Amino acid sequence: MKFNGESIVVDADVARASGVSEHPSSKNSRDLLQTLLRIKHKVGFCPILLDEWKKHRSLFAKQWLTSMTARKLVVRLSPPPIVRAYIDAAEITEAQREIANKDAHIVDAALASDKFIASNDKKARDVFCRVADSSGSLCTVIWAIPSEDGEQISAILSDGNDIPPGWKLMHV
Repeated sequence: MKFNGESIVVDADVARASGVSEHPSSKNSRDLLQTLLRIKHKVGFCPILLDEWKKHRSLFAKQWLTSMTARKLVVRLSPPPIVRAYIDAAEITEAQREIANKDAHIVDAALASDKFIASNDKKARDVFCRVADSSGSLCTVIWAIPSEDGEQISAILSDGNDIPPGWKLMHV
């Protein structure tokens, strides 16, 4: 399956990680943001996510967001808060429920846009895979982890490469 959407949702943890360090997590997060700017790919932000970005972003991410905004590549989203109902219905622990509730707005934003999330939060991804067991609509969301799959994400967005099936929110 190829990704042909117009916008992706980029979690604030990518903004925080995208500093000047050559650590793989930092480099891959920064490379993803540079790719999005280079190919003029839109990013979607709900108000909560944009606030998180403003609190946690690196200097690089601040400059990147300014450039993206100037190029009109930032999509403002107002998604309905539907994911919390899926979380409440899921058979998960209280600790997992807390993790999911903290990032529900990111999944809401993805569902309201092109269903693609770039986030380094593996714990949240794992929990949402479990939540997806009780909600078919979450299984359509792609959650890529830039710190691990940065080059592959860039290739998918730049060249239209296939999306690995393991990136979908599905419990295996």
